[in-house]
Amino acid sequence: MPAVPDIVVELERIHRASPDIAFMIDARRSRVVWVNAGFVAITGLLAADVIGADLRRIRPTGDAARKAWRRVVDAVIAGRPGRYDVECRRIDGEGFTVDMTFLPAATAEDGTLYVLAVGRDVTKARRLQAELAEREQRFQDFAEIASDWFWEIDEDLRFTWVSPSVEAYCGVPPTLFIGNKRTDMRVTPLDSTMEQHAADLAARRPFKDFMY
Repeated sequence: MPAVPDIVVELERIHRASPDIAFMIDARRSRVVWVNAGFVAITGLLAADVIGADLRRIRPTGDAARKAWRRVVDAVIAGRPGRYDVECRRIDGEGFTVDMTFLPAATAEDGTLYVLAVGRDVTKARRLQAELAEREQRFQDFAEIASDWFWEIDEDLRFTWVSPSVEAYCGVPPTLFIGNKRTDMRVTPLDSTMEQHAADLAARRPFKDFMY
């Protein structure tokens, strides 16, 4: 039996004590050859149940998850590096998401390609991202149907986003505002002064009833 390349042994040593998921794959045979303690702790699977198993059979449930996993396996067998969100399921049935990176590590004398997989449980982070995206979409929907118009400005007080309804008020498209400051827009105050308004903006103070 050919010796395992030194780099594979060193990678195993480095990742052995990591709290994140790490495992090594024999890509030519599509077999798991090593897992770390983090893998066992996060997945709930015992090393003895996984080592030697066909990577194609260690897959999450659900059609979408299985299709995504097939893409991962195909990349591993081909020796392609890649980074994927992998939907997994713990031994108790609880689902979780792993941000997984696969890196070809070394090739043995018999042609065996060893691929290192490292991953982190990002379930909470992905859930938060989805919630933020949903909230932003809800805000966009409100902004598009509202009779008022909304805007965002950056730290330099330049417009970065303006709702489409501004065109009905000003007669110009929202894109005309982007990159400009309000003081660049030839605003004529009615019952306030531009100096006071500019001071409020510069001091990041809330304002209301600025009429122009």
